[in-house]
Amino acid sequence: MWMTDKPRRIAHTRENGRDVLEIQFQSPGILRYLIGAFVCLWLIGWAFGFKSAFGTVFTGQANAFIVVWLIGWSIGGLFAVYYAYRVFHPGLPERFYVGDSGFEHDSGVPPFRFSFGFANQSDMWRSLFPKRIRTTITRPMIATLRLRESAGENRLTIDCGSNRLDLGRAATEIEREWLHKALCEKYGL
Repeated sequence: MWMTDKPRRIAHTRENGRDVLEIQFQSPGILRYLIGAFVCLWLIGWAFGFKSAFGTVFTGQANAFIVVWLIGWSIGGLFAVYYAYRVFHPGLPERFYVGDSGFEHDSGVPPFRFSFGFANQSDMWRSLFPKRIRTTITRPMIATLRLRESAGENRLTIDCGSNRLDLGRAATEIEREWLHKALCEKYGL
């Protein structure tokens, strides 16, 4: 059977006649809740500033500076609300819907993780606005499944046309090794 010696963090269920492997992202720790509390307190102050500026605009006593300031203040407030949502949202697990003719991969959404270790600004923005990607992997694509060793840790990849998709981002190295072995066993690679 292809599901032997399954790691604890990988959940196995069945949906619509298919095996579903679910990998939860690791908890990012308590720091995110402290950041979330700060953002919520900031939003209380933001609401008072918005009320005051909106009141002057509504009564017709505002000059052009207050109107422009209110627009910028509103954009900043919307961003802070989204940031608070990301901080408190637990994230969605990575899932593999395994069938006989291939599998579907749902990348999930990782929980918010605060870090000073981003290589550049685009990495920071990508972590703040993660994309959930769902991909159908067919039998010919499965032949490109590889466990690649790199300097930091291994990567489980599969080629989808001209794109290389990272699988098991939520998994540890050992869990990726098991996932590679299990998928190879399932599809006879």
